[in-house]
This record gives sequence, C-alpha cells and structure tokens, in this order.
Amino acid sequence: AVQIEEAAYRAAVAADPTDDDAHYVLGALLSRRAVQIEKEGGDRYTVAELYEECAQLWGVSQGLESNEAKSAEVKAKRARAGQPLPTSDCCLGHGLVHGAAMDGWSCDACGSMLDTGMPASFCEPCGYVVCPQCRRRRSSRANRGNAITSGDEGVISF
Repeated sequence: AVQIEEAAYRAAVAADPTDDDAHYVLGALLSRRAVQIEKEGGDRYTVAELYEECAQLWGVSQGLESNEAKSAEVKAKRARAGQPLPTSDCCLGHGLVHGAAMDGWSCDACGSMLDTGMPASFCEPCGYVVCPQCRRRRSSRANRGNAITSGDEGVISF
C-alpha cells in the first residue's frame, strides 16, 4: 500500500513539478521508508539516498534553506557514516521540547507511530520527533557511559 502511495506521489510530482504538497508528502513517505530500513538494519547507503531525495523534495516544497531540507541532508550524512540519529536534540542541534504527540507523528529515531496525545519530544522548527522509548534508551545508555551526549553527537552545521 505504501509503495502504491509513493508511486502516486511520484506521478504527481512528475505531472506538476510545482506541486508543493506532492513534494512534501513524497518526502515524508521516503523518510518513513528510510527509518524503517535503518530499524531493520538495512543498507545505510540506501537510507542515505532516501534522505538525500527527501532533502531535494523538501527543498522544493519548503525551500532549500528550510529546517526540513537541512535536517534530511544531515540524516543522509549520518546514515552514510553509520551514526545513529540523535534523541536529545534534533539533527540541527535544536533542543527538543516535551509535549503531546499530534495525529500522524512517528519517531524519527525508530520509526514507531505515536498515538495522538502520548508523550513525545520534538523540535517545532524541524518537525523532528522522538518517542519516549528512544529517549529512555538513550538516557539509560548515557547513565552507563555508553551513549553519545547531546554535546558531542556530531551535529553537522550549515
């Protein structure tokens, strides 16, 4: 079903290269697929290519300097380097705020869908979301000294 939806949005982008909504939704679908491949331990270069395509699509719909496009570029670089996505900040180093998940949100670190209203950490400017389980996993590893802390996660600046 997701592949059919992806094909439909690819067709919409091809039919109207100025359709911002089609570019944005296709980018979101590809981002979810990248997270799923990462979660399953798939090829990191495939993941990086998907994030690079997201950056291009969101560059069209949101602007090349948008946080969405920049964040996708950073995700691609992290994937190529075999680095996990951060759970204490977004990919651009903004701090995460804690609140309630909105409809349709999924965790950028593990790909899990979040129920509306459940606790979540997120970056409003970037749309980066982390579920409570990923935050707890990272916190418990940090307490044992095995995790990367927010100050040295290797965030790439633009």
